[in-house]
Amino acid sequence: MGPGVAAAVGAPPERRRICLVVGQLDVGGLERQVYLLATGLDRKRYDVSVVSLARGGRWAEALRKAGVGVVEIGRHGHLDWRRMIGLFRVLRDLRPDVVYSFNNVGNAYARAAGLLAGVPVLIAGERGVYLSWWMALLERLFIRFTECVICNADAIRKDLIGRVGLPGNKVITIRNAVVVPPLPGQEERREARRLMGFAEDEIVVGTIARLDPVKNLSMLADAAALSGAGARLRFGIIGGGPDEDAVRDAIRKHGLEGRFALLGERDEAWTLLPGFDIFVLSSWSEGLPNTLMEAMAAGLPCVCTEVGGCPELVAEGMTGYLVAPGDGAAMSARILELAGDAGLRLTMGLAGRRRIAAGFSVERMVAEVEGIIVKLLDAAASRPRGRRLRADLLGARARRQ
Repeated sequence: MGPGVAAAVGAPPERRRICLVVGQLDVGGLERQVYLLATGLDRKRYDVSVVSLARGGRWAEALRKAGVGVVEIGRHGHLDWRRMIGLFRVLRDLRPDVVYSFNNVGNAYARAAGLLAGVPVLIAGERGVYLSWWMALLERLFIRFTECVICNADAIRKDLIGRVGLPGNKVITIRNAVVVPPLPGQEERREARRLMGFAEDEIVVGTIARLDPVKNLSMLADAAALSGAGARLRFGIIGGGPDEDAVRDAIRKHGLEGRFALLGERDEAWTLLPGFDIFVLSSWSEGLPNTLMEAMAAGLPCVCTEVGGCPELVAEGMTGYLVAPGDGAAMSARILELAGDAGLRLTMGLAGRRRIAAGFSVERMVAEVEGIIVKLLDAAASRPRGRRLRADLLGARARRQ
């Protein structure tokens, strides 16, 4: 270094590259969580990109608007090895320090491509209790190369350890996050009802769900039929999907066409939640449902089936009620109890809102994921692949949960 040349002091450290891999970026709860994580990570410390294994989707546009790089890989079928090759090429070019992928097919592609591309840290994410025997076999094969699997509910963690057979010291729970909006007022309620076609004096029982057999929306039709013919009780379903004809048949079977509104898919469906008085979820299976979290954040009492992570959200008798899957009579009884007591609806709704605000913030979720990433990156140079999540870190997280 010659005279007059000063050494660089306080130069910022190089940003670590984080790549999130997701199956698609269309409407969905998982995709919203990817958006919240990608936009929440500290841009001064991390260069974040998102790779989608399908083209298009509203969240791709939202991520780009937020300044997050998005790469889309064409999809030619459910199991398409060309996507894995395409993903390998993307990871080879991006050279990420960490790849964090989501759900079984995306996890398989990302870890295979990540190993080929020499990605130092591989993290998998699971969002539901759904793995078949061959998916479970794939997970057991890949877990030796995976630093950890992040679940969004304890129910999923227990399934992965107990049924799938993953080692408990590699499976972590980090729950979903939700943005808690201002408490809606009468104006928001009136506008939401106008858009959905409900009257001011009606008690509206509603849900936001994909019309899919696993959501068991015929149970909601059964519950509505058992609730009697009170003119003030109406039901609304926001969403679309392959089970629409079956749902319409269930409504028609009970003669409920005048009391049910199938509202179709809506952009920003959560903005219509103020138009509901009671939120319901009738699923056979769930992970940690974003729609339930959003309903609670909007101040709605909830009646839902006791599946997946729902009991981790709904405090029985305090923020809502839990019923057995398929038990339309129990759901009907809880709906009628809430429909007849405006004070109880308000008390439970506000308690649910406080619960979400206290334990499910975006800042909390991002901080917990970032904490795992930092520990794994610190250990990458000194510990072998697949053995970088120290037992003391897992123990500290378990004590906090």
